[in-house]
Amino acid sequence: IGAQGPHEPAMSKTSLIAGKNTGKQLSALQSRVPENNSCLVCQVQAPAYICMDFKTFVCQSCADIHREFGHKISSIMHSDWSSEDYTAIEKGGNRRAAAHWLAFYNPEDFPRPASSDKESAKAFIRKAFVIKCWQKQPKASRSRRSACRNIFSVGEDGGAQMPVEDANWAHFPPVDEVGPFDPSAPA
Repeated sequence: IGAQGPHEPAMSKTSLIAGKNTGKQLSALQSRVPENNSCLVCQVQAPAYICMDFKTFVCQSCADIHREFGHKISSIMHSDWSSEDYTAIEKGGNRRAAAHWLAFYNPEDFPRPASSDKESAKAFIRKAFVIKCWQKQPKASRSRRSACRNIFSVGEDGGAQMPVEDANWAHFPPVDEVGPFDPSAPA
């Protein structure tokens, strides 16, 4: 049965990397990429945690807030790391996360919070990672056809032109039946 107990599966020695050794490797990774040397949220220097959901380096205060949102947090030096975890973090990091989650972030509209301002940090994390206000949007595939392409012709500039003569308008309700927009009405 071993140290795991009677109902726990034995952990493969190759799936976990020694915690302190991996912590040192993660610290080295953190040092190699300047953006990883500060908390992604409040920019406090030398963050000691990683938000595993977003593969970002964060300080203790911001880690606590991430936990409130249900995000998985791991300590760089005091967690057991699998080789898969390490590889995922190596492929992530604050630079890549900022390019994705903060792609449209404007500090003039919403300044970065100070680490001591828990409410502002919580609002920032909520906007960035829960609501995804500033997230980079995927590019639309040129092969995907818009529903409007069936009704409207599309000019060379991509703009809608006058309706196509033979368009089937039957699936659209008459304008007088639609009425004003009511956000509480069922779809």
